[in-house]
Amino acid sequence: MQKFQTLCIVLFSCIAFAAFSLLPPNTNQLVVSLDQYCQRAVQTLQFSGAVLVAKNGQILLDKGYGKADYELDVPASPKNVFRIASITKQFTAACIMQLQERGLLSLQDPIGKYIPNFPYDKKDIITIYDLLTHSSGLNNRKSVRFFAEKNTEEIAKDRFINSYQNIPLLFKPGTKFQYSNQNYVLLGFIVEKVTGLPFKTYLKTYILDRLQMNSTKIYTAKDIIPNRVPGYVQNQQKVLQNALPLQPETPYAQGGLLSTTHDLYIWNTALKNNPFLSQQSIRKMFIPRIYGNNTNSGYGLGFAVNFLTIKDSTGKTRNIRRIWHGGKTTGFRSVIARYIDDDACIIILSNNESFLAGHFEQKLAAILFAAS
Repeated sequence: MQKFQTLCIVLFSCIAFAAFSLLPPNTNQLVVSLDQYCQRAVQTLQFSGAVLVAKNGQILLDKGYGKADYELDVPASPKNVFRIASITKQFTAACIMQLQERGLLSLQDPIGKYIPNFPYDKKDIITIYDLLTHSSGLNNRKSVRFFAEKNTEEIAKDRFINSYQNIPLLFKPGTKFQYSNQNYVLLGFIVEKVTGLPFKTYLKTYILDRLQMNSTKIYTAKDIIPNRVPGYVQNQQKVLQNALPLQPETPYAQGGLLSTTHDLYIWNTALKNNPFLSQQSIRKMFIPRIYGNNTNSGYGLGFAVNFLTIKDSTGKTRNIRRIWHGGKTTGFRSVIARYIDDDACIIILSNNESFLAGHFEQKLAAILFAAS
């Protein structure tokens, strides 16, 4: 049975790219339009990175743009490995959902059950679900980077937890949305407590390896990683410069992954075919939290959810459901947007921190759906 499951996952990963050579002739103009828009962004916005656009199981665009390395004059490629920052959160959420399916935790559990040394006035009123939906009320006053262990890339767990002593919550948990990286750091701690494994080991073993996402891994500055690209940022004069971190990096469950457009397309396909998680759990991840005053948070479990208004080929206005997440970190911007009702996906990874990847993705979506 195990050999059969492994074979199915390998075949699934291969099929994700097999459709690329089967594009019908009537898609040619659409591909040209998408490509030309990306080329213009290179010229006018200093875009550099990789773009993948797919619809109805067919990859329409899969290409690198600009430079992977400006100093060595190396062109960008879909094989390049980028930091994807907060896109990591959907993988962390998937780890939590797996553990719930295995009966090892419940989303309604208070975090004190797994982090007993968390401040007593908070640990019993904040739930795992509150962390997943950014509804905990925890103060996001300090970047996670302030909690880096000296001379390492690890988070000082006790110091991170103790930082919430004598700090009041911003609001009652479960009543309001406020995005915070700290929520997902705590989820990483919970994964480690429940499984007895480092977060990166659990993620690799139970998700990345199972899906054959071989280019996706937790960031480390020390390791040699094939095809990894350096990051850049524009200064006030719009001149591109090397991006340098202000503090030591703390790659973890909130935003520590490196990946490629190809691997993220495997992830997109896995979310449709659910070889690693039940369809019920995946659907729950796409449902935004609704608060008591009927306010829609616009955020599910590791995924943002909204609607994009576009005009189709007939000129009719449509509101298209968009399940997405962006990422920003030193030297990099990223976005993956899934239009699940239309079986479409757009992935953009850029090594220019100043490039507004989310805005650019919506422009590509307008081109994509205008041809529909």
